[in-house]
Formats: sequence, structure tokens, C-alpha cells
Amino acid sequence: MAHKAIPRNGNGLHPIKNDRRRNLRITAPFPVSVRGISSAGKRLEFETELENLGSGGLFMRAQHDIREWKNLTLIMRLSLASNPEIPAPVVAARAKILRAERQSDGRVAFAVAFTKRRFV
Repeated sequence: MAHKAIPRNGNGLHPIKNDRRRNLRITAPFPVSVRGISSAGKRLEFETELENLGSGGLFMRAQHDIREWKNLTLIMRLSLASNPEIPAPVVAARAKILRAERQSDGRVAFAVAFTKRRFV
């Protein structure tokens, strides 16, 4: 099924026609801390930015290949302010990887589904 984005409105929310999603997505480069355990049992953590966020999951790209990670935890600061001392909503989520693919620039694009989420 083809994904056709329509122009975003001013708040960063946009519906996507011909898409299986039923909910709106937020398209903003919010910072995300990604934590998990590799298939070898090593604890790993890195920072990246999400590309879009919906009520059931998110999509982002990273330098790290997390396809084999277990116990994925995401901490998302829902603000574009560069100063972390400015108050902003923070969401913590447990997630499972739905798909991941290596990009031509060497990064890995991945989509995850939330299994648990809460504001912190």
C-alpha cells in the first residue's frame, strides 16, 4: 500500500492518506534516549531523534543496529527547545521492534510498537 503524505498543518500533525494507521502522527525531531540489551546480553544506550510519533509507536533512524535488541526502553522529551532545563513533557515507553532496515547512509531506520507507555 502506498504511503502518501499530505501537507502538514501548523502543529506538526498530519493525516496520511492510503495508510493503515488510524491515528495522526506527530512529525518532529524530538530527542529520544534508547536503551536495551543486545542479543549478547550487553546493556547499550544511545541518543537519537524520532521522525514521527503516534499513539501506538514511533519511527526513527540511528547509527546503531538494534534489530537484535531485547527489552527496548525509550525516553522521549517532547520539546524542540535546546535547553533541557526548560520544562517539557517526557514519555517513557517499553517497545518492540516491528521492522528495521539499513539505509544507504549506513544508519538503520526502525519502527517500534509501544508495549507500555507513561508520562514521567
